[in-house]
Amino acid sequence: MANVSISKAAKLAGVSRSTLYSTYINKGAISVSADARGRKFIDTSELLRVFGALQPDTVQDSKPKPPPTKSSQVSDTPDTVQNPHTRTGSDSVNIELRLVREQLAEAKQQMQAYSDRENWYQSQIKTLTDTVKLLEDKRPKQEENPRRWWQVLWK
Repeated sequence: MANVSISKAAKLAGVSRSTLYSTYINKGAISVSADARGRKFIDTSELLRVFGALQPDTVQDSKPKPPPTKSSQVSDTPDTVQNPHTRTGSDSVNIELRLVREQLAEAKQQMQAYSDRENWYQSQIKTLTDTVKLLEDKRPKQEENPRRWWQVLWK
């Protein structure tokens, strides 16, 4: 993905620069990086992760597009007509699908970690319960009113 300045990121996200700072950057929802000169930039994948689809009229690819060829402009069947707006929409859907799949995989990993942790805690509880059972006093209980020493002599 491309790196964009903070101002450009705000335009792509459709929010003001101050809102981007106060609501997202300062709270850690979007990570900001700096280049060798100290200029701050945001990866567009961060913007996609937080905001979803970006503003389509301001999105520009970092690579210039090759000029269209004659075969892509004229076609015999309507199925093969290429619409540039459909392609970018499809790309954004693919990107969003990839992000959702990554989030799902991450959620599955977290659930597995939670399950493993719960199993470990259950085993610890069982071990400690068994230890407490071993520590319990198994001696027969003495009488509540023990005999006095002189009572022992005169049974």
